[in-house]
Amino acid sequence: MTNAPADIATDLIARYGAQAAAHATDRMEEARAQNEIDDVQWWTAVLSAIEKRRPPSGKA
Repeated sequence: MTNAPADIATDLIARYGAQAAAHATDRMEEARAQNEIDDVQWWTAVLSAIEKRRPPSGKA
């Protein structure tokens, strides 16, 4: 996986499902737009939020 946003988004969708990825990124984008968090915190929070929403047994 590269650091390009499109590649990261593609990887998130592949691993966790489009709905979980969209939900997490939408919420964190709001916080980032308000300058409440920096980019590293943003990606860390996105991954954490997606992991929490992941269905049992890893099925998206």
